[in-house]
Amino acid sequence: MFYESNANQAGLDRDKEFEDKCANNSLDIIKGTKGTFRLYTQEGIICLATAGAGFKWEYQQQSQFWILTQINNTLFGKKVYKCVNVWWFAPRWIVEKIPPGVYHVYIRQGNSNVDPMCQFSHYKGVGFEEQFIDVSLQKCQIPFRQNQNRLINTYAATLDLSQAEGLTDIEIQLFRKDIQVYNYLVEGSILVPVESLEQPPNFYLKLKADVDLIDMDWNLKVKDIKIVSPIIQQGNNEETDPDRQGTTKLDDIYAQESDQYLVERLKSTYTQIWDKYDINRNGYLDKSEFRSCLIYLFETIKYPIDDYKIDQYFKKSDTYQSGQLTKQQIHWLLEQIVAIQVKQEEQKKKQEKIQKQEEELQAQNDNAKKLQEEFENGKIAIQGTLIVKSKGKSLPDNEHAVENLIKSEGKWRIEECDQAIIILNFEEEIEFMVIGIKSADDCPKMDPEMIEISIQKGDSYEVVASKDNLQFDERFQNRLFKPNELGLKTKSIKIDLQSVSNEGLQLSEILLFNKAT
Repeated sequence: MFYESNANQAGLDRDKEFEDKCANNSLDIIKGTKGTFRLYTQEGIICLATAGAGFKWEYQQQSQFWILTQINNTLFGKKVYKCVNVWWFAPRWIVEKIPPGVYHVYIRQGNSNVDPMCQFSHYKGVGFEEQFIDVSLQKCQIPFRQNQNRLINTYAATLDLSQAEGLTDIEIQLFRKDIQVYNYLVEGSILVPVESLEQPPNFYLKLKADVDLIDMDWNLKVKDIKIVSPIIQQGNNEETDPDRQGTTKLDDIYAQESDQYLVERLKSTYTQIWDKYDINRNGYLDKSEFRSCLIYLFETIKYPIDDYKIDQYFKKSDTYQSGQLTKQQIHWLLEQIVAIQVKQEEQKKKQEKIQKQEEELQAQNDNAKKLQEEFENGKIAIQGTLIVKSKGKSLPDNEHAVENLIKSEGKWRIEECDQAIIILNFEEEIEFMVIGIKSADDCPKMDPEMIEISIQKGDSYEVVASKDNLQFDERFQNRLFKPNELGLKTKSIKIDLQSVSNEGLQLSEILLFNKAT
């Protein structure tokens, strides 16, 4: 009776502890993970919640683009990442140790409905990704504006890991390319286990931390369940599977042998390795030579050096148990490493390109600020007429007429073209030191990317300023040019413009400054 009473009490205590955890949306870190927790919901469901702030991605180290900020309804009790203003971003995190099953995935985000693409990939910890799947987050009028600086759990996709063997790690990445993102919050993700797909899930996931959110339709259902399964199914017949023909099965990826660049890189890598590490020049790598070679190769891809793993790779490659390896025997491993090298080089080039764009943007901002301050009191009230030459579609209303360009923060817009010429004829000769343009109030994709400014001299025009990588990161933003230190005189100015989009071109104002009198 005594032992039975103790057992009953222990069971009651466990039930009470579980109920308390569910009532409070408690979090328990999953042992051996970087940032994945068991999340207990008020419905008695144990979910998997992952904090994105525990992982590194592009821009994370650049505080001018991402800042850690405290949010009132943070789930993990920590600061979350806030996107200040970027043209490309890729926050990513790994949900670790996911048991086999089906899960609805919710992204915990806020402030700005940027409509990001969500990418799921099977993460194996070596840098190899078997397969990734892109999903566009469903368009919905999420009340971010009404809930500024608060986070909302929104449905992204349904993750099918029912065929997985054992625990799985899935990397989730939000990304956006060449589109400006401003004032965006992201904290991580929540995976909710699913028993049945007969009924659609709720679009929003409500937690205790979210009770103060306003204008929320908590009963809103997902219109289109998007099933993703980023795991290569086992048992495919490579001879009959058209997706596998012409490929070689590797440890963690399939690599296309038809990739000529990869083939050439492999050839040069083989030559380099055998010249450097085949010490006794017998055409083989013994265990010591293989170890030195692999340490070098691992360093090139920044992969942690693990003597046990190196030993396992040697045993796997040594198919004849001779203690020596041929080029053919290590091909399976070397191809993976070279593929990673190529991918990392591409990512580096992409990041360098982005960094160059950022530096150029900052230089343009600094130049505009400097000239604005220097000639602040010398703005010229322009008197004249304007002509537009383009193949575009002029809007019929006066709201977007070209004459608005000589008004303070007006708006000119032309559609269905990417090039236009604006000619400004003055009533009398004008003298100026600085000339520029101001971006319009919306639609950044219609901003000019290229500008060439010419002044009339005699019967022709002479180019005095040009820029072929024009960038704007704000609305009503100046881009100014000072052709020389003496100033210019003319009765006519020609401005050639080109945008990145054939949807059209738009500006707010043409600007002229002279020395303040």
